[in-house]
This record gives sequence, C-alpha cells and structure tokens, in this order.
Amino acid sequence: MDYLGKNMDDLIKKSKIFSYRYWNAITGKNFQIRGIGAEEWMSPGMVFRWHGTPDWMILFCTPGMAVQTGKGVRSVKEESVCIFAPGSKQIYGNSNENWSHSWIHACGPVVDELIKKYAPAINSLIPLEQ
Repeated sequence: MDYLGKNMDDLIKKSKIFSYRYWNAITGKNFQIRGIGAEEWMSPGMVFRWHGTPDWMILFCTPGMAVQTGKGVRSVKEESVCIFAPGSKQIYGNSNENWSHSWIHACGPVVDELIKKYAPAINSLIPLEQ
C-alpha cells in the first residue's frame, strides 16, 4: 500500500509502529462499522470535531492524552475508553508529544442497543480494568 508515494510496509518496518485504518464500511442488517483504527500514532496536536460525527465513536485512550468530556478537559492517567455519542463534540490528543490511540466508528440499531445496555457512561472517560 502506498502513502504519499512511499510503501507503507517499509514505513511501518522503519518506524516500528503498527497502525491500521479501515474506512470502507462493514454493513450488516442492523449495524455499520464505518471505520477502525488500531494503535494509530499521531504527531503532537489535538483533534477538534466541534460537531462530532454522525455515528458512535469508541475511543481507546492512552496515558498522556487529554480528552474533552462532559466534565471538561481530562488528563488520561491510565488506559481508558471514551464513548462519544453521535453529534457530540470530540476533542482529544496530546499537544506536546507524539501519541497513539485506537478507535471504532459504528452506528445502527444494534450498536445503539449495545451501548445503551452495556456502556457505563457516555462522553466520559472510563478507566479500563487491569
């Protein structure tokens, strides 16, 4: 796969960074996975989505990140997850250092029901148990 004229396999081998992004939707009868990213490395900076996205975003956060939640900007001190509701403001990242995160964008009645039934909180940091 090429990225900006460079072979991605060579870039990943040289950087020793694993990253995978999938943007083609996976569609079932009652759900759609619109995007997946695993251990995506980012340069210093913040992601600003003032009006969010039209789907649920499940963001896996790593220590050092900052995340805007319903309770203001929170520093991530331990591996956590934040589930952003469709249309919710999404602000996250690390202004000072390279950072990584993983994420899933999904929507549909099945996703709505699973989040309603199992998510302990929406638009909040949820620490992952060790």
